[in-house]
Amino acid sequence: MIMGNSKANSESGEKFDYYKLPGFKQRKLLECLAKKIEKFLKTSEMKPKFSTSQIMDEVGLEVLEKSIDSRAFGTVIKNLYSEGYIRLGYHLLSKLADKLHAKSGFGKLEKILVVAGSDAVRFARAAGEDFINRLVEISKYKRDRYKNSKDEQILNIGLISGRTTGSVIRAVLKLDWKKDIGINVDNLPYVRVFSLNGCLTLPAFLSGNSSILAYELNEKINSEAGKNIAQAYGLSAPLLVKNEQLEHEDHAPQTFEILKFTEPYRVRSKLQNNNKKRKSYNANETKLDIVLAGVGELPIRRESKSCDKLTSEPVTSGEGSIFYNLAKEFGFDMDKIISAEHIVGDIAFTAIRSDGESAKLCKNGTEYVFYSAVQLPILEAMAADKNKSVILVARDDENKYKVPAIYASIAERHRYASRLVLDEETARKLHRY
Repeated sequence: MIMGNSKANSESGEKFDYYKLPGFKQRKLLECLAKKIEKFLKTSEMKPKFSTSQIMDEVGLEVLEKSIDSRAFGTVIKNLYSEGYIRLGYHLLSKLADKLHAKSGFGKLEKILVVAGSDAVRFARAAGEDFINRLVEISKYKRDRYKNSKDEQILNIGLISGRTTGSVIRAVLKLDWKKDIGINVDNLPYVRVFSLNGCLTLPAFLSGNSSILAYELNEKINSEAGKNIAQAYGLSAPLLVKNEQLEHEDHAPQTFEILKFTEPYRVRSKLQNNNKKRKSYNANETKLDIVLAGVGELPIRRESKSCDKLTSEPVTSGEGSIFYNLAKEFGFDMDKIISAEHIVGDIAFTAIRSDGESAKLCKNGTEYVFYSAVQLPILEAMAADKNKSVILVARDDENKYKVPAIYASIAERHRYASRLVLDEETARKLHRY
């Protein structure tokens, strides 16, 4: 094993500074260190012990012709990772995924990925690679299917605000698509990236804001392609609107420009005025090809430990989803609504019951909705289309229990996702549910 050594081994006593080396020397040092670690790991006989002092001595003498202070080992190892010489891998549990596929209601899903463990970085990378591979598959299908129409070849991506969605997109941004997963970006068509719902622009929520994620993904695609082939559409709309005012908000210029692609039926009158040849629009029609979404959970409810059964009431722990907390901030009595509507969670900031039916959000006799450029029937239609995908990503975390919401999202009656990416713990809970 590699052992540490607190004693500096530099003969001159001079502290080694990796960052003062010229770039080519840094790379040479990292390459040498990577080879030595690889050789050590491949050695069947693990004796004698391999100390950090020894390995830094060998690397220093070979690359710089002098010993290196072993205290620099941590810095060099960090750069070994950041420069891509070592990668944090992930492992997929195919047998557990097969068990889920065999579960009632799961058989129609296009794909289930189960990532071993619950490590957030590994999970995000696995989900990110699946997302990239799927959008390339759909791009190829559209390019072959619509050879004579450049407009129909355009790939339309939708992102739904959320913490897990944000972590997946950030993994996508870190990947070198060509080097890491062999994606040939030269064949990508033109791309539109849509923000599908709003979110608070406070520090705690910015990392999962779909408008920011859409812009970042747009920039990444252009960077990978080496040319401007992607265009981002941020969503500018009130976070919460009265249901009776939804049509008015839909027809505002900034929302209309998104809805005409994502859910044209909602703005059909304006579209028909703009295009006299188009007579009608299907209620579930959409240009969206792939949507990345998370699923929102309720706070965990447990029975209180009071000895007086007449006064004991369930208590909640955990934060609940962004949707749940926003609703409470807007003054909705969520405990009462959840109980009355039998809500188990939310998807795309829309509350859902255990059978997948959407639930109403009412206050003082008025129904409200969190504004979204895609409603659940659109996700359901996409999930049923083998040439489109709705990817649902969910990872277990402390004080979170997403299983009821996941199950409702792919229920027999309504199925809003065609692909699941889960961590091991969530998958096992879902299998037992």
